[in-house]
Amino acid sequence: MNAGALRKRKFPLFVLDLFFFFFVRMLALDKWQFPVICAVLFAQSGYMAMLQSGDFYF
Repeated sequence: MNAGALRKRKFPLFVLDLFFFFFVRMLALDKWQFPVICAVLFAQSGYMAMLQSGDFYF
């Protein structure tokens, strides 16, 4: 799957946002997992940046 094919397929990003939101809320139940929450948010922002730029190589 190349970058052009992925760019043509408009995946609903709000679905990913909802998934990450509930995932982080679930992790937030354990206060000691705050570094994990930060890592998840950082990974989400990087993943969204890669989605928007279309730099995917499978």
